[in-house]
Amino acid sequence: MAAILPPSKLTKEFLVLGEGDRDVALVTGLVANRTIRTSLQADYVGGQDGFQERLTGYSGGTGWDKLKGVLLISDNDASSNKSFKKIKDQLNAGGFSSPPRPLEIARKTDMPPLAVLMLPYPSVNGSSEGCLETLTIPALETADAESFGHVRDLLTACEVASWPKKGSRDKLTVRCNISVRWPDDPMLGFQFAFGKGLIPLDHEIFNEIVNILSNLRPWFDSG
Repeated sequence: MAAILPPSKLTKEFLVLGEGDRDVALVTGLVANRTIRTSLQADYVGGQDGFQERLTGYSGGTGWDKLKGVLLISDNDASSNKSFKKIKDQLNAGGFSSPPRPLEIARKTDMPPLAVLMLPYPSVNGSSEGCLETLTIPALETADAESFGHVRDLLTACEVASWPKKGSRDKLTVRCNISVRWPDDPMLGFQFAFGKGLIPLDHEIFNEIVNILSNLRPWFDSG
């Protein structure tokens, strides 16, 4: 993960904060690929425990009072309830707007409205367990079904299915698929794979997130 820089000046209508630079890469990639016209800027907090500190930094800077909404993006990991509660506890501790559930808008006096998007969204193969990498797997498989099948065979032979954490299994699946398709640098960072076309951003798995980002203004305005 890239180093955390001080919060930048807020110049857009909406602030989107993800756990890491990979979330930012997805958001900015979708904005460019899908021609999303929402006035938003994206940043990351350095992990699921970093939302309170990052929001505190932004709330003391220029432009916070003019924000029309804040969207947080985080991973469900093994438990969507536990992961969401971890974020909600930070919001309450910092005095920020705190929604009762994911994708519900919280409003509080002198604070911009705030919502939380938990990944994967939508669910993948009927399960909400996992992370950002989980969400990208259907797109990876579509991009190159042959190499995806070879990687799947490799992971089966290595008994990766026995690993207890789905997020770890899915991250390895993504890592191996990116590596075998980018021979110039098999260690190409996941956050750069979107720009290289390795993870097609026009895949339907991203449509729900595109819908959210495209409609932040009417969504936050609606109440």
